[in-house]
Formats: sequence, C-alpha cells, structure tokens
Amino acid sequence: MRFFVNPAPLPSPARVLATLDDRPWSREELIELPSGERRVRKTGLAPGPWGVHSVRAETHYLLNLRPGAAEHFPPVRAAWGLDHTATETGYERETATCWRSAAEWVAREALLQGQADRLQDDLAEALFNHLQQPESPRPALAAHLEDALSQILAQLGHAPQTAPLAHAAEVLVNGRPVDGLLRSLHKLLARGEPARSLGRVPHVLLHGNLTLEHILWREDARAGAEARPTDWAGRPRLLFSSPVSEAGIALGPALFDQVRYEFSAGGERFALAQGLVEALPEGDSASLLQFRFRIRWEDPSMRPFRLVDLRRRVRGAFAARHGEMPLALQRLLEAYFLLTEAVHAPAERRLAYALKAAEALHDA
Repeated sequence: MRFFVNPAPLPSPARVLATLDDRPWSREELIELPSGERRVRKTGLAPGPWGVHSVRAETHYLLNLRPGAAEHFPPVRAAWGLDHTATETGYERETATCWRSAAEWVAREALLQGQADRLQDDLAEALFNHLQQPESPRPALAAHLEDALSQILAQLGHAPQTAPLAHAAEVLVNGRPVDGLLRSLHKLLARGEPARSLGRVPHVLLHGNLTLEHILWREDARAGAEARPTDWAGRPRLLFSSPVSEAGIALGPALFDQVRYEFSAGGERFALAQGLVEALPEGDSASLLQFRFRIRWEDPSMRPFRLVDLRRRVRGAFAARHGEMPLALQRLLEAYFLLTEAVHAPAERRLAYALKAAEALHDA
C-alpha cells in the first residue's frame, strides 16, 4: 500500500548533491536533508511555457493522480509556488533508489531481449491498465499542435540551414518526392487537421513525456526475480517520472504517449540529439532540391539500440487495447515531436530534425 503524506508547502532545508538537469527555465537536483533522506527537487525558474508554468502543471498532475496511477510515481513530499502569482514553483519527490531508468539500462547494454520484453510488459501494464484512464476530449490539444507547428516552421523558415526545406514546394529526400514543410502544413490545415483526426479517437490521461529517461525499472525485475507487480515495499516494478510535456500536455489520445515512447525507444531520438546522423543537401535534380538523410547505426554509440527491440511488445499491447495506430495521426505526432526538439537543438543539427519532420508531415 502506498504511504500518502500531505506535501510540505516550502522547499526543505537540504544540501545539493548533484545537478541532474539544468536549463534556463528549470533545474532538477538531487538533494539530501539533514536526516539523510535524499530527494529529487525540480524548480521552475523562468516565466513562460517551459518554466514556471510547466513545473506547476507537473506538480498539479502528480498531486491529483488517481490512486491506481499514483502508485507508479515516486511520492511528492513538498510542493510550493502553486498559485498563479508565484514567480518560482517546484516540488520534491522521493528518490527511486532501487530503480534505474530504462535509458540507463539500455546505455549499459544490461538487457537481453527477454529482459527487454519483461520491461515492455511492465510498461504496458502500468500505462494501459493504471495510468491512461478515459478523459473527455478537449480542443486544446488540436489548437496547441496547430499553433506549435505554425510557429516552429516560421522559425525554421528564417534559419539559413532549414529555410530552403521550409519554403520549397517539393524536395527529394533520399530520392523520395516530399512536400516542403510549409506546404505540407498548409495542406493539413486546409483539411481541418489536426482537429478532425483528434476528434475521432478517445482521449485519456497521458504521461505526456514518455521517454526512456522517464521510465524507472526495478533491479530485481531485470534480474528475473519471481516478484509480483506490487512486491518490494509495496511498490510496482516500474515507475514513471517527469510527467506532462514541456508544453503542459497531459490529456489526449493514447497515441501521443505511444509515438513519444517509440521515438525514444527505437534510438532515433538519441541519434538526432547526439548528431549521429548525416543530413546534407545534394544540389538540384530537375529543378527540385535534393537532401540525403541517414542515421549512423554503425556508430558504436548506437550499439545498445541494435541489441534489443524495445518497441514490439508495447506496440502489440497498444493495438490490443486501442486498435492499430492510425497512420496519418501517428505521422503528424512524429512531426510534432521532431519539430519541438529541433528548436532546442544546436543550429547545425536542425536540418536533420527538419528532414525527418518533412517526411512525416508529408504522410500525415
């Protein structure tokens, strides 16, 4: 049984042991209280959608989870600055000392395929049976996708590396004809997307930020110990962390979490973030711009993603629960995730994200 306490309304007196994530708009730290207890503290530092607003939304999400879903998150022990006048907000959660992130298990090459299958089964159990409960559809997600795509493509249209791809009517990517980014977006909006597709699928409570880094799996589960899902001090084998997308998305189609997870679990997100790709213009062909794109799968850093398949069983569980993924909406969400990460990437890496997004938007 989970032990609930009312969170303290102020940050705890503590010393910082390590900075886990430091961005202009938020910071995540490992702290130690005078009692020796260790926690993770996350603080929103700047106004706007990725700072105070995002951390406040994440804190509200964690404090208002249904009991069945709450079991799959480390408990919140302190939360402050939740009113909308606060210029700083944050929370402290328990550290999950018996768990490692799926990203760490993969990077250490610590998973055989059977273990990767067990991780996926535990993920599917937690995600589809406990977290993703039905919610009433809301138009906010469609409006956000439309606004975000429009704003990001406008930015890319002014950047020297991506402007030709943004403004072209048609280009060739690895020899395939693909509409330019802005042309694809205009076609989508003319068809009433994304509102039309989102209105056709059920909505659920989402994780919203489902990457390998935010999935924590217990050590005894990897070792194959015969443990029920709720063994080890009453905690499940799998926990989630850092819910709610940076844009504050926590409600939508289950496909949102699925696409986000597969982008991470397949290695594409890692390859793009680390620059393990080739993304080059190749001149003109019959008046069309040509581009070449590939992931350098042969690079030693990509070896962990070649060793195990972390997508197949989760995809099968998704299909059993929700049916086959609608391809057009899947590709639209892929483009959204690619483009939102592109704007935070170094300028020299944005073309790679934009080329992948161009293919996805063309198919949406």
